[in-house]
Amino acid sequence: MSFIENELNSELTTSVFLNSNILIKNLPFLNNLKNSSVIINSEISNNDFSIVSALKDLGYIVLLSKNINELQDLSVVALLLSKLTKQSILHFYSVEPNSILTKNFSTDSISNLLNSVSKESEEESQDVVEKSLEESIEFALNSVKSLGGSTEEFTYSGPWKPKDVLVILGNAGNELSIPAYNANIGTISINLYKPLNLSKLIKLLPSSTEKLLLLEQGQFVNNTQFQSLLLDFFKNIDDL
Repeated sequence: MSFIENELNSELTTSVFLNSNILIKNLPFLNNLKNSSVIINSEISNNDFSIVSALKDLGYIVLLSKNINELQDLSVVALLLSKLTKQSILHFYSVEPNSILTKNFSTDSISNLLNSVSKESEEESQDVVEKSLEESIEFALNSVKSLGGSTEEFTYSGPWKPKDVLVILGNAGNELSIPAYNANIGTISINLYKPLNLSKLIKLLPSSTEKLLLLEQGQFVNNTQFQSLLLDFFKNIDDL
């Protein structure tokens, strides 16, 4: 991560690494940082992803990494999106200790990518042409794929023809994928939570899907009638 931090500093973008407990304590400052090209990388404590839904309405782009490969991919995605949108990013991550990358991005490849994006941004500013947020997200994800990454907005895992599919906001999919597969249940892990592209998520569902189950991972039981993730689905239902 040291190279990414150096690049951020050199490009007048600030990168902050902290755990979710410290992030909550600094909540009053977050609203002022929203349009300041700040990337806040927050480590999830005790597998409690409730902080993600708690901060979802602050107007940040929200990314979720649940393993070391996603952490590498989405760290670069966050950097690209910050450059392209001039917006701040909330990047939450939960990674097992001693995890090993399946593919390590080279310093030169990242540097070349950042230089090309900076040059393109300068040309667009002269022509008064800007990418939409959706276009910027697509560009960032495809750029990371060109480096050898594979992370998408959502990740499906499971059988070809499940009747039930579990959509997970958290890292529970790491442990549930095998038992879910054995029970003929598919799982979808959310990697880009805000903005939530519900139409893209629905397109990822196998045609055999009859029931969609939503799992919002947290440390405490929420006794309210609706979970935040369910409300997000209702809010974006017009996108379908």
